[in-house]
Amino acid sequence: IINTVRQNWSMAQWSSRSEMLRVVFALVFLGAIISLLAFIIDTTASNLFEVTLYLTGLGGAAESWWKHLLGFVVFHNFLVVLGVIITAHVSPISAGSGIPETKAILAGFEVPEFLTLRTLFAKSTGVILMIGSGMPVGKEGPFIHAAAIVGHQAMALSRRVFPQEHNSPRAGGGSLRGEKHDERRHAMLSAAASVGVSSAFGAPIGGVLFCVEAASQIYFVAHYWGAFVAAAAGAFVARILHENEYTVFTPSFEKTPYERWELLAFAVLSILCGLLGGVYVRMFSCIHSMKMWAKIRVMAADEGDRGTFDGLLNELKNCLYRFINNKYSWSIFVATLCALTTFGIGDYMRLGMREALDDLFSDDELSEGDSRHGIKWGNDHESVLVNLCLFTMVTSFTSVLAIGLPVSNGLVTPCFVIGACLGRLVGETLEYISYEVVPGGYAIVGAAAFATAVTGKLSIGIVVSELTSQLSYSIPVLGAVLIGKAFGEMVSIPIYDQMAKDKHLPHWPEVPPGMLSSSTASYVEHVATLDGGMTMAAVRDLLNDNTDTEFPVVSSSNAETSAFIGSTTRVGIETIVEISEAQGDQQTPLSKYLHNGQLPISYSAPRIPVLSTLNQLCTMFALYHAKRVYVTNSNALVGIVNSEVLHERLSGVGIAIGAAPSVAGRVHGGTGFEDRMSITLDGPAENSSTGTEMVDTGNGEKALASQEIL
Repeated sequence: IINTVRQNWSMAQWSSRSEMLRVVFALVFLGAIISLLAFIIDTTASNLFEVTLYLTGLGGAAESWWKHLLGFVVFHNFLVVLGVIITAHVSPISAGSGIPETKAILAGFEVPEFLTLRTLFAKSTGVILMIGSGMPVGKEGPFIHAAAIVGHQAMALSRRVFPQEHNSPRAGGGSLRGEKHDERRHAMLSAAASVGVSSAFGAPIGGVLFCVEAASQIYFVAHYWGAFVAAAAGAFVARILHENEYTVFTPSFEKTPYERWELLAFAVLSILCGLLGGVYVRMFSCIHSMKMWAKIRVMAADEGDRGTFDGLLNELKNCLYRFINNKYSWSIFVATLCALTTFGIGDYMRLGMREALDDLFSDDELSEGDSRHGIKWGNDHESVLVNLCLFTMVTSFTSVLAIGLPVSNGLVTPCFVIGACLGRLVGETLEYISYEVVPGGYAIVGAAAFATAVTGKLSIGIVVSELTSQLSYSIPVLGAVLIGKAFGEMVSIPIYDQMAKDKHLPHWPEVPPGMLSSSTASYVEHVATLDGGMTMAAVRDLLNDNTDTEFPVVSSSNAETSAFIGSTTRVGIETIVEISEAQGDQQTPLSKYLHNGQLPISYSAPRIPVLSTLNQLCTMFALYHAKRVYVTNSNALVGIVNSEVLHERLSGVGIAIGAAPSVAGRVHGGTGFEDRMSITLDGPAENSSTGTEMVDTGNGEKALASQEIL
């Protein structure tokens, strides 16, 4: 016996170590592949931007200013419209940042076509064309999206190459392979998104933390090490590919390049950047609302009498609405506006986002062409201040238009640029009035504060420190992100939440305090149940009468003595039914297959007591990423709560982000629960003029029914 135990323990240890090695290898490979993809996208976009400058005359190909202008505007529009066309015809879901959709997927919801290879092609091509054209957009969102696609496709390839690892049930019961696959998929997507951020910023530590904040509503600490392994592997590969250019910005400051009194100046700058960051999100929301209003007006357009002045005016309004609503005409308008402002104001406007940040973060003078890239920001100190103001206003307006285009783009990099310009403006102003300060340090603090105010992510402070390879301003930066977030949220919600709201993406909400006492009982549905006393013929009839892919298993059909055991899949049940039919044992009870382990049971199926609150129920769904949660009462199965139904009902009262479908029908409890609870959702309220129905939960207590919520 001792030898057998030792042998089995040794085999279990070897199996565990072997599985761990496979996971580590997969994470390292994933990090390397994503980093290589990010390098290809980044290099292609940078080269395309150089081609754009040369072909449009800014590199010496044209001889007169009007040829410069015409070439720049035409080629600029060509690249932007080409990106919009590819996005619209290949994968419309690839438009935008991709971070809100990734967050929805990691929360357990499905976003159709979001993780396909077609979407990867459209996402990569779109961001290359947008950055290559010189549009004021970033790449962090597209990199996260592309990395998530690579991780998902890697898992899909693994399922095809090693189907027995994912589909075959474990002998002797235990956790199902499908559950293990879902857990691995979630861990892989989390790690992939972390590599995407670290590849975009060149900041592996800050990238992991940013992903935890931006792409996850609830993050599993068990997945944390995997994200760091993948990010470290990606950083190693990126360091090899970029050689001496891995760190994006390399300012050289003293160990403590600021005086104590400057902490007050940093605080004032952080407040300013926080408020303006909130205004930036408000601008984005207003532009989206304008486009939605134009769409509604186009659908409700009235031709009118064109022979009258009112009819002509109405026709002009309809033309304007159609112009705004059409993705191509609106994209041409935004691209032309960006090209004209870029060309007509000054050479510094033609810098790319990375080059502009390099100048603003540096400790060099910006006047007389002393910047890193030899661009004149002004002939003297006064003109530098004026040009910084102009650059801030133009970049803010054009970038908020550009990130709303129906094509792949990111927004953190332009936020860095705007905040850095605000900070540099404050630093140059203090230097102009005879204070000995380092303007580049103010640019770093301003970039951190503004980007945090827009995104609401505190990890921006770590990203900025890694971007600049500087810890000299670590204390001001950490203070800036806290102040920027606080004042930004006074004006508006974070922009990723605003995008999710505009796109009606699902997520599990934070339940308002007034609904915390709402009971889980009001969301319970009936479900077909397997019990140990059922014959295999009865199990076959149950399968024929139901289309469910998952069934709960209870110990007996007696509601008073029955106990919830776990859940099993339809595939597993069909397998044992076919075995019993082949053996001619259709009257055999199901308990036989439960005891010998032939029916795989998931004993870790998510369950919650019937008296739990709505807030606890939503937390359970967010934690398990499950399609259903089983509701129990003293270990007896009451019924289930379906995630889609719950989300729709919460959407109907304006809590969750998503569409608001109608809610109607009658909901009953499951096994043994019909006698204790019957809730009518579409009927009049009982016992209350406010629409609240008291429901007996069976333990002598009362719970509020869902009419209070509705």
